[in-house]
Amino acid sequence: MFDFLVKNPRVFCLSDDNFALREAYARIAGKRFKGASLLTRSRRRVEQEYSAALSRPGASPDHS
Repeated sequence: MFDFLVKNPRVFCLSDDNFALREAYARIAGKRFKGASLLTRSRRRVEQEYSAALSRPGASPDHS
């Protein structure tokens, strides 16, 4: 983990909202991400895929 953070210092600057978005996206999309791939994915891509996942029938954001 330390090695990843040193090589990717921008992760230190992500807001709590950004982390929450990524967590909610992973949950609703039903995807499992290996390593830090969820953190390295662009926010724009996460937002687009999250929106697409929410538009599927029966999908709803889970705030647990």
